[in-house]
Amino acid sequence: SRGTVERANVDHAQALPLFRRACESLERGLGHEHPHTLVALASLAECLEALEQVDAALPMRERALFAALRSDGIEHPRTLWSGMALARCVQRHAPTAAVLAVCERALPVLERGLGPEHPATLACTTRLAECLRGQDRAGDALPLMRRAVEAYEKALGRTHPTVVKCRSDLAG
Repeated sequence: SRGTVERANVDHAQALPLFRRACESLERGLGHEHPHTLVALASLAECLEALEQVDAALPMRERALFAALRSDGIEHPRTLWSGMALARCVQRHAPTAAVLAVCERALPVLERGLGPEHPATLACTTRLAECLRGQDRAGDALPLMRRAVEAYEKALGRTHPTVVKCRSDLAG
């Protein structure tokens, strides 16, 4: 689509200060949870992700999810989209203590809103398991990985690369 092409041609480094100013202005004028503010926040997070600044984007994605949840409810498209965007961001982020905390807060929301077998929910589940394993909490990680492997297998088949990777992570 034309919008996708135009987005691909954006100079994210030049757009970043504009997105920051737009967010600040909307927050002052409309409030932190106004739909227009949340759209601007999502655009800022997307810009940061494009610039490989995932550390800065992650708290914005989490904030957008929980603001949409409070203002729109669990089944609203904005809430679901925010949850999927957060899951994508979490996947791109190294499995750190900060990501562990975000995943622990977001996973129940994703499970309720999208369902336990939705790809975004599974992405958050596997990243949470990786974070737990990285903190020597394999006992907590294994049930999550097993659940993700079973759901991925059901949806994608046993030979899909995602299933193979999850099986390898589970064994490793």
